[in-house]
Amino acid sequence: MKKRILLMATLCLCVAALCACQSNQPSPPWSVVSNNPAQNTQNLTTPAPVETPVPDDNMPDFDDGTYDPSSEEGGEDDFYIPEPEVTAAPTMRSEYAGATPVVIDPIDKPTPTPLPPLTFTYQTYDATNLHLSFEAPAGWVASSPSSDTFVLTNPNPSADYAASITIRAVQVTGSYGANELRTEINNLLDTIGESGYDRFSPSRTAERTLLDAAGVYANYTGTLSTGAKTAGRVHATCVSRTLYTVHVSYPQGYTDTYKDQVYDKLRDTIKITQ
Repeated sequence: MKKRILLMATLCLCVAALCACQSNQPSPPWSVVSNNPAQNTQNLTTPAPVETPVPDDNMPDFDDGTYDPSSEEGGEDDFYIPEPEVTAAPTMRSEYAGATPVVIDPIDKPTPTPLPPLTFTYQTYDATNLHLSFEAPAGWVASSPSSDTFVLTNPNPSADYAASITIRAVQVTGSYGANELRTEINNLLDTIGESGYDRFSPSRTAERTLLDAAGVYANYTGTLSTGAKTAGRVHATCVSRTLYTVHVSYPQGYTDTYKDQVYDKLRDTIKITQ
């Protein structure tokens, strides 16, 4: 009997020692899933902790417009359908911002037929009512609509408009300087622009001699109500209290010809006869 009791006591001591050893061992690195279904469901639905992203200084700047998102695509093994290529809108230089667009004529626009060249021979004309003489194209028709005006008209108009030369001589009470002559030129341009023009565009005034005296002149272009496109030059000077004005009018297509061969010829040869 005593042996049995001693054997039982020894067995109890062994079991106690074994339990003590198991309690001192560390927990395993893996999580243990309980056999309790309720406990398993609770563990699976618990949200994982949210990690705060750390800024990466090497990430591209998407706001500056230079980044190409297609650079993020993989290699040939990726199934990728590229977006349709879109042509970028043209940019405008800052110095041209707000400028009015210019309409460009099409390349196949018909080329206008060039005007035939003009050549002139000259003769001397005496404007006796103005006490002037000058050289101008030969064969032009002379008239004096008033005592202070002398007119020459081309009887064979080119480009549907008859060129003309109109000269006036008006007595004034004093000597005219550049400012007074400029005023006379501007008034003359206003009068011309109101005589049947749908569009009239005068130039700025400039100073140039006429009759060997200081003078002021200006150019203009315009479109008459008939559709004829014209151009011209007006020039004024004052000599011995006489205001002289010269108006040469011609077809716009022959501007250079009339400036070089008619106006310059008149200016070089005009003189006071008395």
